[in-house]
Parts: sequence; C-alpha cells; structure tokens
Amino acid sequence: MSIDPNKIGKTFCPSPWVHFRLGANGQFTPCRWAVNSPGASTASTIYAETPLEFFHSDTMNRLRHDMVAGNANPICKTCLYEDSFGKLSGRQKQLFRFGLTVDASDKWTEVDTSIFEYSYEHGGQTNVEPIDFQIVTSNTCNSSCIMCGPGSSSKISKDLATNSTLRELSGADFAYVEAWRLTDSAINRIVDDLETIPYINYVHLIGGEPFYDKGVKKLMQLMVDRGIAKRVICGTATNATIYDAELMDLMAQFQ
Repeated sequence: MSIDPNKIGKTFCPSPWVHFRLGANGQFTPCRWAVNSPGASTASTIYAETPLEFFHSDTMNRLRHDMVAGNANPICKTCLYEDSFGKLSGRQKQLFRFGLTVDASDKWTEVDTSIFEYSYEHGGQTNVEPIDFQIVTSNTCNSSCIMCGPGSSSKISKDLATNSTLRELSGADFAYVEAWRLTDSAINRIVDDLETIPYINYVHLIGGEPFYDKGVKKLMQLMVDRGIAKRVICGTATNATIYDAELMDLMAQFQ
C-alpha cells in the first residue's frame, strides 16, 4: 500500500520532514507557524533532549503519520484556517518548496515523494534530517512594540508584572512571561547537533531582539568556529535599533 494523494491533498504539509522550532523557554515545537495552535506546545526542551532527538521523537512521528494518513492534526489549525480563506499559509510555503500546490494531490505524481512514503510505511518515522531550524534565542528585548507580546518582549513582560491596570486590560491571553535565555549548555547542545546534520542550510534566529541578547553572539561564534556557517544561511528578525560590529562580522561569515 502507498499514500493516497486524494485523501491527503487538502491537509498534507511537508514541514515535519524539513523543519522544526526551538521556542519560548527552550521548548521545542514542531513548526514555526503552529506556535498558537492546539497541541503545539510540547514537554520537550533543549535542556532534556537534543534537537535531533526531538526531530525523531514520538511527537514528530505522530505529526508525520497524520500527514501521510490524511488526518488533520490540531497543530495545523492556523494554516488550514488561512487556507480556507485563500491566504498564503505556512503550509503553502512549504508545499511550494517541494513543487506541490495547495491541494497536494494535484502534482503528487510529478515529484519525488519517497521520503513521505517511507514515513507512511514506518509509522511516521523518517529517514531524513531537517534542513531548516528556527531558534527563538530569548524574549529579551529593548522595545514594547504594539503588535508584540510578552513571549517575545521582556520589556512587555516587565510592564505586565508591575502594572495591574495593564494586566486587566490585556486579558488572560496576554499573561506575564518569565524572562529567559538560552544557557551555555543549551547553546553547545544546539551546535553539536547542527555540526552533524548533513543538509541543514537555514538557521533562523529570532527573539526578543536577537542583537540585544549576548547568547546570540555565542551561538553564532560557535557556528563559525566549527565550520557550520560556511554551509548555512543565517536569517534573523531585528528591530534595527542596535548595531553591533562584531555581530555584523560574524553574520558575514555565513553563506
């Protein structure tokens, strides 16, 4: 038996085969677009397991199995909702990378689907490694932008902790988030795995404000020192309020 493209077409996404995310408080999540979806938060953290251990974990295997079985996983709620309104969702962006369209069945027979078939035959397990890793280095930030929240701004977190009126107006979904940073041991664990992943080609560093976080410089320096930077594109999202010449020099050493 093999995958039925007509069964999976409207819900399939290749993301769990190529991408995952290290999010707030060092928690792993399966996808950068699933942060606010049901079931996106996991008990897996960088302090308990390595990035590759999470990528091959039961959580990721179940998600991959749902993809090839045609089950709409709750983690994918955000993208499927955007699809229903004809918006360009994260799911669509990942499909395009593989030459597939919004309805994956349309061109299923025209692309190499062997890695998906493997997962279909092995309960969601995969024989490939990720190529795209998003790392939220911390929520440390020097700004409190209107579209942001405490999970991405330590300044907003501090305001919520000291201002009861702001907490009341913000509501339960805008709760205080403890400030956090990646520890040196976590940074070493990330780099150890990046060094062994053969085809990793994109690392996305976000925060917080990445250039305000000293851990980012440590992470990038280790990636340069171990030769990872030569084969990896490093992307980031910054508010452009901080200029650090050392960071700029490090960034220039990436692909």
